[in-house]
Amino acid sequence: MNSKANVELPAAANTTKPRDAAAASGCVREEMSMSDWKVLYRDDLDRDRATRSNPSKEAALEQARRLYLKEGAEIYGIKGPDGMILPKEEIMRWVSANR
Repeated sequence: MNSKANVELPAAANTTKPRDAAAASGCVREEMSMSDWKVLYRDDLDRDRATRSNPSKEAALEQARRLYLKEGAEIYGIKGPDGMILPKEEIMRWVSANR
């Protein structure tokens, strides 16, 4: 009889949830809904930050503009719902055109 085919782990040995296992391995993927747009920036105290979710790309661009112009934040990018990141250069062009 093939011992590999019939081996089952005890319930206690398999208590790690998939998300916990991913976090333990360093492979964490944020779960984002289709309306999650987050601005990635560095604040005036030199801390890397991400904003709360914005409902659209346009709302995230507006928030990036406010952070840059009113709080002096350094904008790194905007992370979209599919994990795509709008680059800093594109955001800054939009900010310059929409002052």
